[in-house]
Amino acid sequence: MSLVSAEFVSEARREFLDLPKGLQRQLRDLTPYLLANPFRSYPWLQVGELHEMRGVWKFRLGSRRVFYTVDGSALVFVAISPRPPAYTPAARAELRRRLSAHQRTARPIRE
Repeated sequence: MSLVSAEFVSEARREFLDLPKGLQRQLRDLTPYLLANPFRSYPWLQVGELHEMRGVWKFRLGSRRVFYTVDGSALVFVAISPRPPAYTPAARAELRRRLSAHQRTARPIRE
């Protein structure tokens, strides 16, 4: 499966912009691999599906977790959360809210 674009929901876009520049660059560098196959792990990128939310995938980016889903031909970043708070019930509820709203105020990752 090869995807065409990488986008952010509005909240994830803000979280991306709040990242240190090095982590922003790292996410940009990983994006082509995710677009080529969003479900494949590499030695430098371990992706996994959330057990309690099918269709939501995650990977580690420094001290954060990046959560994403696939919508048609787009990779959609839903949240970028600090670890371990990314796994609290409140964080999971927020992730579910973002997915259900799925406001694709999504913008390309390479602006």
